Amino acid sequence: MYAGDSFYGLSAAGQGGLMVLSSLLALAAIACVLALFRLSKSLGLRMISALVVFWVFLWLSPQIYYLYYQITLDDLPWQIVIGGPPNPAALIELLLFGGPATLAGHAKGVLGWTLFILGPLAAAKASGISRSDAAPVRGQRYLGNWRPRRPRGACRRSIGSVARLGGPNSAK
Repeated sequence: MYAGDSFYGLSAAGQGGLMVLSSLLALAAIACVLALFRLSKSLGLRMISALVVFWVFLWLSPQIYYLYYQITLDDLPWQIVIGGPPNPAALIELLLFGGPATLAGHAKGVLGWTLFILGPLAAAKASGISRSDAAPVRGQRYLGNWRPRRPRGACRRSIGSVARLGGPNSAK
């Protein structure tokens, strides 16, 4: 599937360096998204900021990768490879993995989905909702907006006590 990819034209050291560079760029994009998430509370704005960061990444990262290839390969001339910004159809195509069948194309799709998934995850973390808050154990401090659950059998005891007292629904 990736037989003709330029990644395989590099030496082992070059491939390792490219993976490190790609990881650093992905972490930089994730850091930018998380920094923007701190500025906005709504999920819609977080998704838009993830889209903007992904769009800027797709627009500017080819120059960084070209500079890396220029360092590792001797015969590449100096040139600027940044073109116009990608159109929305190109973004959607990469997110749906319909772009070029290359490692770079699929990695861009994975990065895009990662940036979008961070929005809801960061919103859930910021609101303090976690699985441990839903059913706290006895003696645990209740966090967030969750209220303590009623102890088991509390309703039965109250109905039983009304019946013993001769309430309106008590059986005689």
